[in-house]
Amino acid sequence: MLSRTATSAKRALLLAGCLLLAACESRSPVAAPSIVFDKVPRGDVGGPDTRTIGGRAISANRVSKSSYMPEAKDSGGSSRSPTALFTAIQGDSRWKNQTHLGSQYAALLVNQGYRPARPPKTLPSPGGTVIASAVVTGEGPLPAEIPLKTVNFSGYDWTVRRAASYRGGSHNSFGAENAWTDKNGALHLRVTRRDPDWICAEVEADP
Repeated sequence: MLSRTATSAKRALLLAGCLLLAACESRSPVAAPSIVFDKVPRGDVGGPDTRTIGGRAISANRVSKSSYMPEAKDSGGSSRSPTALFTAIQGDSRWKNQTHLGSQYAALLVNQGYRPARPPKTLPSPGGTVIASAVVTGEGPLPAEIPLKTVNFSGYDWTVRRAASYRGGSHNSFGAENAWTDKNGALHLRVTRRDPDWICAEVEADP
């Protein structure tokens, strides 16, 4: 027969074990890595201007060698790169970059091995080197949309680019007036001078 002291000790041990188990079960699960925006540029139909975009990375310390790649999408659906492709996450979990204006802005939390398609067609889904993604609408009302211009060439409809881009280490401006077809069906693309910039031409076949 166990003594009263031994019984009390066993009850105390059992109670301590129950308390420890309850404490373990009551812990909140570790949040999955995610992205939040706390500074969003105004909404715009697109253009060469840039603004600051920024936010925080939640639980990014669980992902080794992570970085951001913000994108802006104009009202025509075209995506444009920020002024710096990858943005380092700071020690306080914050990130900041400069991006071209658009109607929507997106950021990806990625491993450094991530290599985006250029130019991106759609926002990648999480998986593999893409850890998390987030999309936010630009602040304020959008200005009136600029109608898309298309040209028919070689039996296909081509959308004429009008949004600026950042390629080859420099900004590039595009003008819809620099792409057209003549009466014989030939496609013309030209580069014009609009001080202080050179205005390019680009067309893309509609899917």
